Amino acid sequence: MDKLSKIKMNKSYLLNGFTNSLPLKLKRRLLDLGFTRGEKIVFCNKSLLGKTYLVQIRGVMLSLRDQIVKGLILQ
Repeated sequence: MDKLSKIKMNKSYLLNGFTNSLPLKLKRRLLDLGFTRGEKIVFCNKSLLGKTYLVQIRGVMLSLRDQIVKGLILQ
């Protein structure tokens, strides 16, 4: 998602994949954590400066940096 300002909190999105801006090593790690195509992601909260996001995927809460969230293709 290019515009982080479009992300609404407590709304679910479907993951369509990753952009080419993410390194391959990071993409593999995200796949290991359950970030697979078609998976539902809920953005629960963000930090005051907007640098980290708290997301829920497969019932697990994770904290992601804004650069990683920008590398996700969401629907």
